[in-house]
Amino acid sequence: MTFTKKINLGILLSTLLSAGFAIFFLHNHFSDSIQKQMLRRLIEVGQTGLFLMDKRALTAMEDYNHKSRELVKMHTPGKIKIAAGESKNYIPKEVRENIQKEEDWIYITQILRKIKSGSLKNTYPDYTSGNIPQRAISRIYKTTTIAYVYLLSDFDIQNNLAMFLSDADYEKEDKNKDGVIDSEEKSESVSIGQIYNIAEFPQLRNAFLTGKITYDEKITRDKWGAWFSVYIPVKNNSRTVAIMGLDLDANSEYNLLNDYCYLLFFLGGVIILLTNGISFFFTRKIIRPLKRLEKSAEKIVAGSYDLDIPVHSQDEVGHLARSFTRMVEVVRKNQENLETQVQNRTIELQESLSQLRYLKQKQDVDYFLAGLLALPLSKDMNINSAIKTEWFIEQKKKISYRNHQSQVGGDSIITASLLFRDRGHCVFFINTDAMGKSLQGAGGSVVIGSIVNAYLTPIAPEKDILNLVPEEWLQEIFINIQRVFESFQGNMYVSCIMGLVNEETGKMTYINADHPAPILFRDKTTGIMGQNAIMKKFGMADQGNPGLNILYLNPGDIVFIGSDGKDDLLKDGRRLEMDNTVFQNLIRTNDGNLNRILESISNNYELSDDISVLKISFKNESTSL
Repeated sequence: MTFTKKINLGILLSTLLSAGFAIFFLHNHFSDSIQKQMLRRLIEVGQTGLFLMDKRALTAMEDYNHKSRELVKMHTPGKIKIAAGESKNYIPKEVRENIQKEEDWIYITQILRKIKSGSLKNTYPDYTSGNIPQRAISRIYKTTTIAYVYLLSDFDIQNNLAMFLSDADYEKEDKNKDGVIDSEEKSESVSIGQIYNIAEFPQLRNAFLTGKITYDEKITRDKWGAWFSVYIPVKNNSRTVAIMGLDLDANSEYNLLNDYCYLLFFLGGVIILLTNGISFFFTRKIIRPLKRLEKSAEKIVAGSYDLDIPVHSQDEVGHLARSFTRMVEVVRKNQENLETQVQNRTIELQESLSQLRYLKQKQDVDYFLAGLLALPLSKDMNINSAIKTEWFIEQKKKISYRNHQSQVGGDSIITASLLFRDRGHCVFFINTDAMGKSLQGAGGSVVIGSIVNAYLTPIAPEKDILNLVPEEWLQEIFINIQRVFESFQGNMYVSCIMGLVNEETGKMTYINADHPAPILFRDKTTGIMGQNAIMKKFGMADQGNPGLNILYLNPGDIVFIGSDGKDDLLKDGRRLEMDNTVFQNLIRTNDGNLNRILESISNNYELSDDISVLKISFKNESTSL
């Protein structure tokens, strides 16, 4: 595929995506706006109609609800089974007709007809002073915004069954004037006691269950047209008597929405055609001089430097052509004076090497300073005699600067003695491993070391009393460290184990942020400590509340905590990746003596990463370095 076609195809796809998104957005916006207008109109009419529901109407509704329910049960052979969206009346016709002649029932129906006639689009004879006949309702059907108004009561709402109490259009009317009441005209007429399965209308069901105004989520379309319905609870002393349904004829709104949609598609097509026509014109204008440059380049490959490239524009393409001409001139001169050019390039190369040496020296300074910054942040501030802490750190990156030796990496260890109110003396510990090579790891180590030291430095060991519960204090430090590292937006991660050991009870409470599990040395045997909660590394999003792990130490127990460098050792050139059994064997072989463990590592293995090991001895007088 040529470059021209690629550009045109890219512009076409971009235009299609942009136009499609715009059409989708505008269509949804128009649809939401139209639906909100219809909803507001229906709710206003319905709430106005509720004011017509006086005490007489509400009492009559409750009476007819009770009477109709009893009549349905009396004439029902068994359990009522009606398909979703279907309805059926079990009350005998003559009984229904007698009820519908009663003054109270007619009074309720007239209220519904007044609500419907109140939504006239055009001026119409005033029926508000008396009863509105069915023929008037039929004649004004096409001039009202509300097509149907009806009352439903709860018959068995758990099984989606509701019962009609009244309908503004309950009388069968020959609307098409053909002299026959056809099936559609019959289906539009409902009478009191008619049972209706409302499974297809979840919002109507919600109105019964919640007693709140509900409405259809979108315009529904069927063979009779487009509709939008609102369901308004009719209440008597905060008790829902019935649900008043108002169905709005949304055909005009539906057609308006379709018109908007067609217009949007038309405008989108015009924009796509115009955009691609313009892009084709400009692409050809850009590509033509590039093709001339291509032919000139082919001549240079053939050894001809006599070129005449016409330049007519002052844009980037013209600048490229002029630069190309200058380049050809330079190449010709270089060919004529190659020896001089080689000497010049040699001098430039020597200068570049000098610059590289300077940058290397500067980098060594940066490494050296980073090591100096991180070194004092690893501190042993534990003075507790019952809980002894010993540790060792060796960073893999070694730096030599002006006869000074240093090392830089991401491992660090800090310990301190603390005194908690009501909990006594505790020893705090933290072992960290910052992700990244050299400077990045050292940066993470400096950050977390600074935060922890900021907490510990103002506290006098075993003198200042902390009022927080030890677990809360530990979680507070964890949360604050996480907040700092989240601000780096994924550019710095640190794993760690941090915790507290109580001098009196031996309770060891700790948080593991994706660090190698601690190893317990008890009765000459080793084992990985069980952990109920393992957090993500510091700096990772969605960390959640820090989970605590708890272990009760016995006198003589020793806990080893270390970075993954102790498990990623090299043996005869082979890497023992995350093999913690090697370190456990070293603990047992050397009886938990840290110096001898490190000596065994030095004599038998090579380091492939930074290594740090923290040893915590609980009431163990015989164990020492």
